[in-house]
Amino acid sequence: MKRISLLLLIVISLAACTQNKVVPVPVEPEVKVEIGDFEAPAWLWQVPSGSYAVGFAYTEPHLEARADSIAREYAAVVLSRNHSSFVVDKLAVVEWADEVNSGSKEAKLKLVVSSDMEYLQKAHQNLIKLDSADVMGYHLALYGFIDGKVDGRVRKMRGNKVPAWCEDATVTQDGKVINVVASALAASLPDAWFMAHEKALTLMGKYRLQKIAGSHESSAEMDIRKFTDETVTLSYKAYLDKCFIVPIKTDGMQSFKVYLSLRSGDGQ
Repeated sequence: MKRISLLLLIVISLAACTQNKVVPVPVEPEVKVEIGDFEAPAWLWQVPSGSYAVGFAYTEPHLEARADSIAREYAAVVLSRNHSSFVVDKLAVVEWADEVNSGSKEAKLKLVVSSDMEYLQKAHQNLIKLDSADVMGYHLALYGFIDGKVDGRVRKMRGNKVPAWCEDATVTQDGKVINVVASALAASLPDAWFMAHEKALTLMGKYRLQKIAGSHESSAEMDIRKFTDETVTLSYKAYLDKCFIVPIKTDGMQSFKVYLSLRSGDGQ
């Protein structure tokens, strides 16, 4: 009898231990993020005023002979998109116009930047390389239509000291000049640059459309067809003003965050 009681006590103790057993929670490994510096020529910090663009190519040996051609093509595409038109879904414009007239200020427009193909061809043929530098596996080159000297002195973009102007998705207007800042993060520098550029142009387009819609707010009966045609054919000239690049490593994987500042004269 004593043996049975002892066995019962052992079983009960084991059951209690099982119920109170603490299951260890797996600890998520900490993600290691390293913010680096980017050594860049002064002309990348502050781009010369006018129709200038930065081109990119990889510095891999098998691409070395074509580096200038690849970078020139990239720069030509960027410039053509700076001299383009905004293509907007017409139905979306009509719906947005109704929202503007009803007092809603939310912009629900999706803009597509349409490049000027004639300008693209001209740029690819006539662009002049003013200076270049190889940084972190990339060939960077500055192109323009007029030859001249630029400041090629190397300056370090310190990733932990991002300039105050680097505020993503901001639009300001100073007199007749519209300033737009946008940023993007990507595994490759050319991709991050292209995404930031596209975002900046879209912000600029929406800002212009808002101004057009606002000019019709006082009208009781807005001519939708005229408004739509104006927005679809709305053209502009944007210019790259300055940039800032932050190299970021996440668990050893390299990526780049690019901030771009674009400007455009109101009415251009």
